[in-house]
Amino acid sequence: SNPCQNNASCINERDGYICVCPKDFIGLQCESRQEFLRSLGFSYHYIIWPSMAILLLMIITLFTIAVGRVKESRRLQGTYRPALNEHGQTSRVEFSMILKPPPEERLI
Repeated sequence: SNPCQNNASCINERDGYICVCPKDFIGLQCESRQEFLRSLGFSYHYIIWPSMAILLLMIITLFTIAVGRVKESRRLQGTYRPALNEHGQTSRVEFSMILKPPPEERLI
């Protein structure tokens, strides 16, 4: 009798038999259908570990940028910088806006 399933070839041996499975089936009796990605030797580890490494690298980069900005803001906190207004832009004053001295008084 042929115990192999899914049109597999059965080879009799001394201790039993071996099933030679068709292309899309696996198992001792060729009972399971082989998935496409597994047939290529694909493993989810090829996606998970590089993704974790990239995510960790992004977290370290963002953390480094955040620490740098905090240090910079603390370094500049409390210092007098008259060239910058509250929006962080330079404030230029035109000479025509400077107060002019009052005209001289004429005595009669």
